[in-house]
Amino acid sequence: QKDGTKERYVYACTPDGTVGRCNKISIRCSEVDEEAWKYVKELMKDQNKVEERLAEIEKKLTSNPVDVTPIDNQIAEIERQQRNCAKAMVTAKDDEYMSQLFQQEAHELAKARREAEKLRADVLRGMDDFQLVRSKLDEFRKRWLDHKTKLEEEPTYTDKRLACSILGLKATLYSAGHLPRYKFTITPPEIEFLILLHRAERQPRPWCVSVPAG
Repeated sequence: QKDGTKERYVYACTPDGTVGRCNKISIRCSEVDEEAWKYVKELMKDQNKVEERLAEIEKKLTSNPVDVTPIDNQIAEIERQQRNCAKAMVTAKDDEYMSQLFQQEAHELAKARREAEKLRADVLRGMDDFQLVRSKLDEFRKRWLDHKTKLEEEPTYTDKRLACSILGLKATLYSAGHLPRYKFTITPPEIEFLILLHRAERQPRPWCVSVPAG
């Protein structure tokens, strides 16, 4: 598509949310997307409710403070123990039994340090992820609220996708023969979902889930 995203033609049932069709339920994207956008446009006409939604997301972001100080302290302590262990290994080099004990301790300390450093990297990545969600909220406000953009203007696929994810749109698809074929609902704000969604925004996944008829 013009905005660089991959175009989908069919929403298909996927086992456990993984990639790959199971051929049980499918529906043309055009049948769902147009109605989904009408649904979203109706939602966005009530800007007070939209702002409430954004406030909920921001509250979740601020209620998860990120602090790597305890991890840094842990790493510093491990480094201190590693230095002491290295000195002890030199002292005990002529004692095979003690030398083996210190080698085992050094191995365990190295493992503990790797785990602590990985945890620190994960926490820092979480900070970046939160900042990503904040930037998406700002982008949403500028596109739809701050400048009073007319909803009649045709947005890009990326604009629509951002609006659907921020507002928590969920489409449940049903088997052929079931009426209606789909139902739209609004889900509670989930920071983890927004993070995963916007990490992979160049390869969008459908915001639809499928259920068998009956």
